[in-house]
Amino acid sequence: MSVTTRRRYNAFHAYTGLNSPAIRPPGLAPLRAMRRILFVFPSNHTIMANYQTLRTIEQLAKPNSPFSANTLRWHVFNSRTNGLGEAVIRIGRRVYIDELKFNEWIDSFRQGRAA
Repeated sequence: MSVTTRRRYNAFHAYTGLNSPAIRPPGLAPLRAMRRILFVFPSNHTIMANYQTLRTIEQLAKPNSPFSANTLRWHVFNSRTNGLGEAVIRIGRRVYIDELKFNEWIDSFRQGRAA
């Protein structure tokens, strides 16, 4: 493990306390848990994603949802241009959508709301 990765690992565990087996996601070693939860953009900026609010497209396209799975896939495909990019997380081939940020994105289209 490189020095930079070790520093991020230590900072992550100091911040979240994921060294505790009671808090660590089941079946994941601490480093794998960090890689699934911690998303590093530049080396000095980190953004934490709450993995409990991540949903797949099929989970967001519930029967009572106003969006079909195909509509959600279209929005995810165009997420770099339509502003949904903050809510979309890709891990390998899997695509997750942060439900809270997705709802904020939907609310941004309300009429009469100051931008």
